[in-house]
Amino acid sequence: YAAETNGTHGTPIEEFQQIILDQHNKYREKTNANKLQINNDLNEKAQKRAHAEANEQPIQLSNDYNENIYVVDTGDPSKITGEQIVKAWYNEHYHYNVKNESSAPHFSQLVWKNSKELGIGHAYNGHRLYVVALYQPPGNIRGQFQANVDVDSHDERKSANR
Repeated sequence: YAAETNGTHGTPIEEFQQIILDQHNKYREKTNANKLQINNDLNEKAQKRAHAEANEQPIQLSNDYNENIYVVDTGDPSKITGEQIVKAWYNEHYHYNVKNESSAPHFSQLVWKNSKELGIGHAYNGHRLYVVALYQPPGNIRGQFQANVDVDSHDERKSANR
């Protein structure tokens, strides 16, 4: 497993978490959502969740938060960056359609306006990297998508999806 003190790029875990947070906030700004803040309790829960996933022993998710999970097969987790991870979630915006609330769950949680806090954890089991982001309050709540999810104002498909 990746050492608790290292991010996937050989950086301290706090720096890795900051990169993930900064990337979230970059994309949230594009969609008129307020910045997230790191929550250390959520970091611990996300780390436990990542280790459980890496051990193929998933744990039950609390209703107090929601998650995004990034999973990639790799022989070298140091080649996976925080920027790549968050961009992969954000790129689901191309599939987002407000009429189909489950069309882009990673994207919609990433930019969910009512989410305020973020926790990040990761684990590597020798061949697969797991990165878990936990959000509080949780997003992706049925019936609340229109009020909580804006697509990028620079996305030419915005009007086509509404």
